[in-house]
Amino acid sequence: MIVFVHIPKTAGTSFGKALSSQYGSEKIWYDYSLTFSKTSEPIAEYVHKQHDMWALKRLADSKGIRVISGHYPAVRYQSIYGVTEYCTFFRDPIQRVYSEYCHRKRRSFDRFEGSFEDYCNVKKFCNVQSRHLKGAVWPAFGFLGLTEFYSESLEMFEGWQGVSLDRVEENKNTSKKGAAYSLTDDERKIATETQRQDITLYDSAVAYFKERLKAFRGGHFVVNGQVTISKEGKVKGFAFFNDSHQGLEHVAVEVLVNGEVVSSLPAKEYRKDLHLIGAPKNGHVGFSKNLPLKPGDVVSARVAESGQYLANGIVKKK
Repeated sequence: MIVFVHIPKTAGTSFGKALSSQYGSEKIWYDYSLTFSKTSEPIAEYVHKQHDMWALKRLADSKGIRVISGHYPAVRYQSIYGVTEYCTFFRDPIQRVYSEYCHRKRRSFDRFEGSFEDYCNVKKFCNVQSRHLKGAVWPAFGFLGLTEFYSESLEMFEGWQGVSLDRVEENKNTSKKGAAYSLTDDERKIATETQRQDITLYDSAVAYFKERLKAFRGGHFVVNGQVTISKEGKVKGFAFFNDSHQGLEHVAVEVLVNGEVVSSLPAKEYRKDLHLIGAPKNGHVGFSKNLPLKPGDVVSARVAESGQYLANGIVKKK
């Protein structure tokens, strides 16, 4: 199964069209809530009415459904599909929110009549990417794409799934000139102030995407992974091969502080939280290390073999 979390205005419509061309529209179910007719009947019935996720999975398996796509929170399907079956696209938050604003200004239903500042002051229109991924371990997703690197993203998806996708562009603002929207200084300021969570998330996603792309193009196995600091101050994280053929191998991880390697260890510790969302090896993909960190220390982690950095380079705070 491919669980596609379609964050609005991130090239998801174009990507969804490519998925439909590859797998066939009859093998894709859509989840856009009960208020939209595009939502597939089984999704409406078992997810939104009966709240019976297991019945949905059994039916999907029996019908050979390949993709579930839509504007839904990522955690919705994590009880029945593993985290490595997930995929999503990120987009520059300022460009994304302005694109969505323009889209809502020109559409025929539920049209937004206010200014861009008015739009940014509506809570539900702020930090949409963060809200879609709230509670989800996005660095463990099988595929992560970037709107700004759409061609490269499709290249990585094709490597992940072993398919060839059509290059299509759908749901674009045809009146827009150039590759990006041009905002005034005031518009950019209000967008920056109201989309801070998404900006932080996007910066991490871009760095992580580029590391995965570099490993992919360099002939290395792409690794899914992340490094964090626990409340107790311990450095911890996870790492596992994105390629299922390498699933039995432990990833050798190097932990760095301020750019210097301070520890090398295999990612083999048990992580119950990852086990519960379907990580490989029943969650035995973690690593941790107690380090004498000082305020301001920058902690990162990378794959020893390929040099690919894991998600979330972090700073030890006071």
